[in-house]
Amino acid sequence: MGYLRNALCLVHPSPEVFGRSQWCCSQVIYIYFRYLFAFYVVGWDVLLTIRGSYQHGGWYQVDLKVFSFHLLALYSFISVVSALVHWVRVARWRYESFSHKQMRSTGEDVVINTSRSTLRSLGTAPSMYRFNPWCYRLDWLLFNLIVTFNPIVTILYWLPVIVNRENFLQDDILNNLAIVHLTIVNTALIYLDLLIRRIPVRLVHSIYPMALWVIYMAVNAVVHVTIQTGPERPDQFLYRFYFNWDAENVAPSIGYALAVFFGILGLHLLAFLIFELRKGLFLRCCKDVGYLDETDYSSEASFQMTSGLCCSVCGRGRASHDVAFH
Repeated sequence: MGYLRNALCLVHPSPEVFGRSQWCCSQVIYIYFRYLFAFYVVGWDVLLTIRGSYQHGGWYQVDLKVFSFHLLALYSFISVVSALVHWVRVARWRYESFSHKQMRSTGEDVVINTSRSTLRSLGTAPSMYRFNPWCYRLDWLLFNLIVTFNPIVTILYWLPVIVNRENFLQDDILNNLAIVHLTIVNTALIYLDLLIRRIPVRLVHSIYPMALWVIYMAVNAVVHVTIQTGPERPDQFLYRFYFNWDAENVAPSIGYALAVFFGILGLHLLAFLIFELRKGLFLRCCKDVGYLDETDYSSEASFQMTSGLCCSVCGRGRASHDVAFH
């Protein structure tokens, strides 16, 4: 029950995983990647939002493609915050440990003389790394939403296009770029990020995109009922191909909604399998490092603060600093 409670509350025993790459690269390189990722996604999100709102008004934000891209943009920004928070925490711990603490060697052990005020403000490294900041929890929540919700939106858009053999290309090249970015690029960036980040995937977290889908279905039905006909109802943004809540079409609409509901569970399982594959590849090529995803640091254990990772393939890495806390 403790594991389930922590998982539902987005608490991880080793929260450093939210601020690091899975692979053997320095934290600076990873932060640069996060900056480029966020700059690209947020830039396109702002551009498409301004252009779409000018052409279609406020209803443009109701479009699932647009909403899912907003989620991706918010996630990309929070992931930058998580990476920076991790970098600051590591730098602060090192500064306090190796600059302000006086060390003296006694045989094979290292004894750290620390003032009570420093211990009170910083705490030992193990206790510090059991703390989950708000940005880590929000990062994990957004990741669990986009890793399944956004791909299912892409499928919902392209399925009728493929079935009806429609030509999605339009005369306006910006409209074509908008459709490609809101669907294909959206999904591709999510799976690319899943392969690069150390962020874990839990099957129990499928409840979050499922809950989001239930909320969207409720909003979809309410808009259909309150705005019956006319140009005021944004049919093109509410996926009327699937969800038409007129009396004669309620049963098929419910069937489509349930199919998407279980499709979200399937896509979350796919994300979990990719996560396990990523772990397996990491352990295979970087077996000298070990996987830290499930590490639960205790006060009795030695805490390793690494500035980089040594890889059995690349053969490079920075030294680790091992400090025994007594």
